[in-house]
Amino acid sequence: MSAAVEAALIVIGVALAVPVLTIVVEIIAGARRHAPVVPTGREGPRPNVAVLVPAHNEEKALACSLRSISGQLREGDRLVVIADNCSDDTANVAKRLGAEVTVRSNLALRGKGYALDHGLEFLKRTGAPEMVACVDADCQLGAGCIDRLARVCLDTGSPVQAAYVIRPAQPAGRFSDIVIFAWLVKDYVRPLGLSRMGYPCQLAGTGMVFLWSDISAVNLNNANLVEDLTLGLDLALNGKFPRFCPDAFVISGQQPAFQRKSIGEVAFLLLRHRLAFM
Repeated sequence: MSAAVEAALIVIGVALAVPVLTIVVEIIAGARRHAPVVPTGREGPRPNVAVLVPAHNEEKALACSLRSISGQLREGDRLVVIADNCSDDTANVAKRLGAEVTVRSNLALRGKGYALDHGLEFLKRTGAPEMVACVDADCQLGAGCIDRLARVCLDTGSPVQAAYVIRPAQPAGRFSDIVIFAWLVKDYVRPLGLSRMGYPCQLAGTGMVFLWSDISAVNLNNANLVEDLTLGLDLALNGKFPRFCPDAFVISGQQPAFQRKSIGEVAFLLLRHRLAFM
């Protein structure tokens, strides 16, 4: 074997080893017992929070989500549903459950980023809150989620991400357990490890809380398919690094997109997802 080939193999090996070792360190830190406690927020009154729920044809799942949110709101908090390019009864379902509703209709501009930007503009027109939370329409909140996220956000002055877990209502296919376990590692164990080492985490797209001054300073008006990644990067460029709150949970009953795939397709999708966040 020539020296050039050996050198190339060494370079490839090192390039592959770095992300693997990074993941291993994160998992070990997250799994350690008696590890340093992550921030839990201060006691006492908290700022008011406006919860934005972008919803596209979510009339079936929306009620459960809104009930889990409204039960955690305090005086001065708001619950706003963005009915985004809906052709079903999403807006009326939200109104019946007491949420404020703003309707967005623009078939040429599709995507969650556009919906969230519309929601922020609605808040700006109707009275900007001190904090903004974002929750997907197919998610439910664990007990005390909003309060814990808001307190950590207030205490750290940073965006805060809840633990995002999947609990399918029914089995999601042959490899659902593998996918759910991988999701648990990605969105709970690894962020917990990073937090214990004093590092920021990635945003998951739901179960997030921001100071109004931070979220209103970034541009969400786009169709980026990984809007949570770009949002986290934009915030980091502004000196605002997301923190992880492992005591706050946001739960999705949605079956993972990896279901009904061959094991080769599952591996490919998981690898692609990992590379997108490196």
